[in-house]
Amino acid sequence: MPQSNRPRKGSLAFGPRSRAADETPRFNTWPDADGQPTLQGFAGYKAGMSHVVMIDDRADSPREGMEHTVPVTIVETPPMRAVALRAYENTSYGLTPVSEVWADAEDIRDELDRTLDVPENGGGAVPDDVDEVRVITHTVPDAVDAVPKTTPDVMETRVGGGSVDERLEFARELVAEGGEHTMTDVFRDGEYADVAGVTKGKGLQGPVKRWGVQKRKGKHYRQGWRRRIGNLGPWNPSRVRSTVPQQGQTGYHQRTELNKRIVATGNPSRVHDNERYSTRPGRRARRRPPDGGLRGDGPTGPHPQGGARRSGQPKAGLRRRPACGLPDDGGVLWLGAWHGSRATDPGAR
Repeated sequence: MPQSNRPRKGSLAFGPRSRAADETPRFNTWPDADGQPTLQGFAGYKAGMSHVVMIDDRADSPREGMEHTVPVTIVETPPMRAVALRAYENTSYGLTPVSEVWADAEDIRDELDRTLDVPENGGGAVPDDVDEVRVITHTVPDAVDAVPKTTPDVMETRVGGGSVDERLEFARELVAEGGEHTMTDVFRDGEYADVAGVTKGKGLQGPVKRWGVQKRKGKHYRQGWRRRIGNLGPWNPSRVRSTVPQQGQTGYHQRTELNKRIVATGNPSRVHDNERYSTRPGRRARRRPPDGGLRGDGPTGPHPQGGARRSGQPKAGLRRRPACGLPDDGGVLWLGAWHGSRATDPGAR
């Protein structure tokens, strides 16, 4: 009888497959940045998907220089606010926070009172010998349509570029001036970014959906069990290994996707009014974005990105990567239909 072999079903690289501890995506590492000091991350809310017709500028592609259609995800990124700076120093145990300086504003305490405890005295002084500077920022959910929440999401963003003293001065000025910054202050068209978010939760699922194992066939199916695995393992050792596919939590995991290209930035409701994105002659009219468009500007990235649209948590934590010498406009010629959750009115809540 021939012997059949195949790779195991499902990946063990994403274990344990449990629910995310927090809806706000986190980054454990940050790349080095060149140039002037700037923030290296931003947060947004997934709005929907569309497609763009753009020039293929990949050097190793057989369609280089030709038009092709690319699926994209539209992320709404309202302005964020920086409320504090945090200084770190390298120790034998890794990066350790040594000081925090908070903005002295009553409105900040009113906004963050439900999320964390803001120091009354604004924190302490920052020592001169620090190794890394980060900024504590929060989102503004009120500036996003159809997001069922008003509590801001607080996250920490690294300041990159320049020397440590320049980063420290940049963070102090940003916090002192109110801290409001937009996505275009961090990203440009054509750059690459790492995107982190919490995927759509699916609850308790069986091994067929969770791991992709085959359903039973023939005699085994007629025994009454079709979506169960054959066995849990041998008699000895008398324990179930962690590699055995079993039922459990599916979805609502934090996942990070690398090297997502920012195809275009700006409000999709204004894209069709721009000559660069206008519908080309000979093409039939396409459906516009939702009536009234999106209240906040945002990037348009290629390929599907995880998470439910309009779900209330920042589904796209963007981490900036080094520039790759791409064209400023990304080569986009035309934006197709916008497939969002529903048409919304900017004035309606």
